[in-house]
Amino acid sequence: MACINWKSIIARVFVTAVILTASFPVLAQWSASISQGEILQPWEQHLAVLQSLSGLISAADSVESSAQIATELTTLEADIGAFGQEIEKFIYRLAGEPAYVYVVAETSLALSARLAKVHAQFHSLYLSLGVGEREDVITAQASLDALRKILRRKIKFENDVTNALGSGARTQIIGVANRWWIGKTKSDEVRNLAASLRQQLEGVTASEASE
Repeated sequence: MACINWKSIIARVFVTAVILTASFPVLAQWSASISQGEILQPWEQHLAVLQSLSGLISAADSVESSAQIATELTTLEADIGAFGQEIEKFIYRLAGEPAYVYVVAETSLALSARLAKVHAQFHSLYLSLGVGEREDVITAQASLDALRKILRRKIKFENDVTNALGSGARTQIIGVANRWWIGKTKSDEVRNLAASLRQQLEGVTASEASE
């Protein structure tokens, strides 16, 4: 798992905060518009769903169905990975671009678009597995879509970034970055599980095909 270079981030945050303090009022108090729970919950829930489905996935009853599910998992890996890369770009721009506050809405829309693809791919996977109507699947998908909608509307994401940068306090800027990094780390767990399940399926498919 990649580790964020906080030493580098802190140094860049300090420079950014000094520049921005002249333009934005320092806030006496600040609380996040997008909570850690809203960022984490979709990934925690989908991780639990995939874990519960591991037996069903590994027991795919034909080469064709195994190959189909493996393809679904491959696409899911790629989509979650692209979301993680967008988070990394956001963190480094947050720390290193004084003018970033004026274009942060673009990042919110980009993250929303990435989550839309992840949501659609989960739907496709669960449909292939015949579990789309399960309560835990519906709940996980609803949480993911709720986060997508928050980001699509932009306002809360913009508020978190502008309030943190405008405060001139590097702890608040790092707090925003850290919340999203924790969410990215949890999404990596989902991606890694999808990869593991895919590898198991590919092994089964290769074995059956050679018989």
